[in-house]
Amino acid sequence: MSDLRAERCERMVQPIIDLTGSVLASQVGNLDDFDEVISAAEAVLAVAEQGSYGIDDAAYIDWAGAAPETFRRIIEAAERKDKKAVWLAFADPETGVYRVSAACSGLPRW
Repeated sequence: MSDLRAERCERMVQPIIDLTGSVLASQVGNLDDFDEVISAAEAVLAVAEQGSYGIDDAAYIDWAGAAPETFRRIIEAAERKDKKAVWLAFADPETGVYRVSAACSGLPRW
């Protein structure tokens, strides 16, 4: 079932790159970057909401369980243009975006 995991992770590569850049840019007061945060987070959320059914990778299963809420928090904070809340959701030590790298570890471009 790693093909399903690989396909989903491939779909997230560019949005995660875009999200990282736009979250960092939003922290220095670029209000336009919040739109980019929302767009990138929505792309990852669409994958996360598919869950982990059919994927047997423990790290992906763990990530998929928490990811939808994390990305919703990022989107909601960006809609409010709340840079602190965006950062807190993005960098959360328990549920933060870094967990997608473990979920996709070993796959091309990850």
